[in-house]
Parts: sequence; structure tokens; C-alpha cells
Amino acid sequence: MADTENQRSSRIKDRLKAYFTLNFENIRLTIAEKLILILSTVITILVSMIFGGIAVLFITIGIAELLALWLPQWVCYAIMAGVNILILLLVLIFRRQLIINPLSRTITKIILS
Repeated sequence: MADTENQRSSRIKDRLKAYFTLNFENIRLTIAEKLILILSTVITILVSMIFGGIAVLFITIGIAELLALWLPQWVCYAIMAGVNILILLLVLIFRRQLIINPLSRTITKIILS
């Protein structure tokens, strides 16, 4: 009878150890998956911002050159610089609505899924 109890308790200990080992491994893999998703999201946003900035630069130069048909060139570039500064100020003023909230929603969605 004591041998049966020892075997049963040994089997329970082995199963509990296997259970906790598998749960720990699952947690590690889930954390790794979430980190990969977060890093890929951040890298995608950074690359998009870089290429978007380059596109805005070329669009700004194109508009300035188009305005140069009617105005002096230095005035055109000054106007476009002013427009870009105004856009930058608007982004800084509304950064919570434009940047922080969407980014935090995305990261929260990744972590809680």
C-alpha cells in the first residue's frame, strides 16, 4: 500500500512538473511572439515615416517650383517652409490624438491578443 502511494505521489509530482514546465515554455513563447509583433510594428512605422518624409520633401519642392512660375523662388521656398512648420506645429499640438493614442492602442491590442 505504501508503494502504491509513493508511486501515485511520484506520478503526480512528475505530471505537475511537466505541467509547469509546459506552462513556463508557453509563457516564454507568447512573450517572444508579442515582442516580435511590437518590434515589427515599430520598424514598419519608422520605415513608413522615413519614406513619408522623403515624399513630403519632394512634394514640397515640386509645389515650390510650381509657385516659382508666378513668384520669386525665395518666396516660394519661404512659403513652403512656413507650411511645413505649420504642419509640424499641428502634429506637435495634436500628438496625443495623432501618435500616442493609436500607437498605444496597437501595442495594447498586440499584448492582450
